Amino acid sequence: MAVGCTSTAGGPPPLEVSVQTLKRSTHIDSTQYVGTLESKQRVDLAPRIQGRLLKIYVKEGDPVRRGQVLVELRPTKEAEDVRAAQGNLVTAKATLQAAEADRARAAADVAAAQAAVVEAQSNARLAKNDYERIRMTTRGGRPLNESLTVGKLTTSLPSPFWRRKRIR
Repeated sequence: MAVGCTSTAGGPPPLEVSVQTLKRSTHIDSTQYVGTLESKQRVDLAPRIQGRLLKIYVKEGDPVRRGQVLVELRPTKEAEDVRAAQGNLVTAKATLQAAEADRARAAADVAAAQAAVVEAQSNARLAKNDYERIRMTTRGGRPLNESLTVGKLTTSLPSPFWRRKRIR
């Protein structure tokens, strides 16, 4: 123990100090701080499809470049959606074919009905003409020998027929 210079004036007593021999060593200058470290760029990865992760091509911290494949997914929901859409397409095509067949049948029915209307109108005109001809031949009781056609039936009306019966 070493004692420093003593003073005779009435001050505090000297302090005791210990002496050590110095040794050569490496001094590491370090400081610890509490804080948050953020990168210049941050990218959140999220797949656009749902699926099962099959393979990861990069590790955490690896540098990546645009367009680089990072993972391989096996789509699950989208594949099911595609299969369902294909089934719906087949059903829709079958429905379309059935509707087109129904439309064709309806068009044929319309054409048949139009032909029936034309035939009925023609038969009505023919019947009216036949009626007018018969009415004109019996006017005034004068019998006329005439061939009469009603529809598809043709008959000859002799004079004695007119004497017995009058058609009105």
